[in-house]
Amino acid sequence: MIRRLLLISVLGLIACERNKPAPAPVPPPTVTPTLGPEVRATVNGVPITGLEVGARLAGTAMGPSGEKANAAQQRTALEQAIDEELQAQRALELGYQPQQPGDGGVPDAKARESRRHDLAKQFRMKELLEKAVVTPEETRAWFDAHLARVQSELQVQFIIVQGKATGDAVLASLAAGQSFDEVALAQFPKAPDPKPWAVQPMSWFQVPPPWWPQLDTLEPGKTSGLIADQGDRYWIVKLVERKKNPAVTFETAEPPIAASLRASKFEGRREEVLKELRAKAKIEFSGQ
Repeated sequence: MIRRLLLISVLGLIACERNKPAPAPVPPPTVTPTLGPEVRATVNGVPITGLEVGARLAGTAMGPSGEKANAAQQRTALEQAIDEELQAQRALELGYQPQQPGDGGVPDAKARESRRHDLAKQFRMKELLEKAVVTPEETRAWFDAHLARVQSELQVQFIIVQGKATGDAVLASLAAGQSFDEVALAQFPKAPDPKPWAVQPMSWFQVPPPWWPQLDTLEPGKTSGLIADQGDRYWIVKLVERKKNPAVTFETAEPPIAASLRASKFEGRREEVLKELRAKAKIEFSGQ
């Protein structure tokens, strides 16, 4: 699990490449719709079918064709497909071409989804990521403003829970005097050893960015409140120990700082561009 956190924070540029759930989805119906050839939405006249949504959801957890996904998961996948279709259309306008154009036959849902993803990724990499430039002056300014954070060596425990109600129950148990280990074990009784919530050492660049607003002010021995993640999930973090490491200099910290700032610029521009593309697009959902 700690390796996953390292990838999220240190290699933030890769993390930014994933698609985020779209805001304000329509409440799912009581019955989960099947994923068939029906058109779920059109984007500037280009259809997105249930089969394409299934191709996006395909995987072990949701079945080989995404058939195990519930209505909310299907809607999230559809919104992601819409975002990528908008990016793909913009890529074609700019002259990009699919890396695997196909044999001229009628593409199936998986091929259409693959082509959409390929074009959208080219757009993000060339038009957004490569243009997310961080200057040495910006890096230095961030270092000076966050020196205490950069020189922190931390010992932490953490768990992630599904749903705010569960998170509130965990916080209530901690407030009632139960230890972090006891509460974590109650949530994940079958977790293998070593336990995922065992004390972990972390340097500043290994800490997921959403933790910092609470972690900056947390005293050793204290536990954070709920820290929101994606998909109605919440982190709960206990700061076991914090030490200052004055050996950390600007020269040693510059590469991860620059990577983090570049990731933030990329993500900000990605959200801005998607908002612009959606504002100009004609998006129609079936049955709406």
